[in-house]
Amino acid sequence: MNRIKILNVLTAILSEMTKKPAMGIQEKTPLISSGLVDSIHLAELAGHIEDEFGVVIADTELDGRAFDTLGSLADLISLRRP
Repeated sequence: MNRIKILNVLTAILSEMTKKPAMGIQEKTPLISSGLVDSIHLAELAGHIEDEFGVVIADTELDGRAFDTLGSLADLISLRRP
């Protein structure tokens, strides 16, 4: 799966979870610091990522580094996909 496809899937997941229009969520949109993703959404998002992409997200990774933007999530997924 290429980066564009990963970003599209992540955008759809976030849009559904947050009830925000997908067009308002961009690759560099801050997720946590903007308040778009809170602690409850963070765990839910990690679960969706694990299910959708087949990667494992450790609890210790549920922070602002890996989940800072869609781009940082896409990078993490790309590195871990089998």
